[in-house]
Amino acid sequence: MALQSGITAIGGLIVISNVNHFDITFLTGYTIAGKIYALLEIAASSYAVAVVAYVSQNFGARKIDRIHSGVRASLIIGIGTALVCSFIMIAFGQSAMGLFVDSSSVSPDVFKYGRDYLLVLGIFYPLLYTLYIIRAALQGGGNSFVPMISSFGQLIMRVFCAVVITGFIGCRGIYYGEITAWIFANLILIAAYYYELHLKK
Repeated sequence: MALQSGITAIGGLIVISNVNHFDITFLTGYTIAGKIYALLEIAASSYAVAVVAYVSQNFGARKIDRIHSGVRASLIIGIGTALVCSFIMIAFGQSAMGLFVDSSSVSPDVFKYGRDYLLVLGIFYPLLYTLYIIRAALQGGGNSFVPMISSFGQLIMRVFCAVVITGFIGCRGIYYGEITAWIFANLILIAAYYYELHLKK
C-alpha cells in the first residue's frame, strides 16, 4: 500500500512538472480547480476506509455474500455522493474558485481553465468513487497486489496524457489524464474483484 501511494505521488509530480510548462493562467486555474476536486474527494477516501474494515471483518468470518452485498450498497452510496459532487463541480465550480482568488485580480482565463477542468472531472466523477470502493474491497480481502498494479496503470495514463496528448491538443490534454487513469484502473480493479469473489465463493 505504501508503494501504491508512492506510485500515485510520482505520477502527480510528473504531471505537475508538465503543467509548469504552460502559462501562469493555466497553472493557476488548474491548481485552484484541483483544490476543489481534492475537497470533494474526501468522502471517497472515507468510504474506502469503511469498506476496508467491513470487507476484512466479513472475509475473516467467511461471510462472502455479506461482502458482496456490502460492497454493492457502498457503490450505490458512493456513486450517489459522486453525482452530488459532479453537480457541485459543474454548476458551482467557477463560483467556488472565487473562494481562492479574487476575480478582479486575475485574468478571466484562470476561471475559464478551472471551469473546463472541473467540467471534465464532474462528468466522470462517479468513476473515482467506484475506484476507491472497489480498490478498498480488494485490499480488505487481502489483495494488495492488484491495487498496486492499478496505481501503476494510473501513473502510465497520467504521464501519457501529460506528455503525449498535450502535444496534440495543448494544455487541455492534462485534464484527460485523470479520466483515463480512472477508467484504466477501474477495468483492472472490477475484473479482479469479481474474479476474487468467484474464487472465495
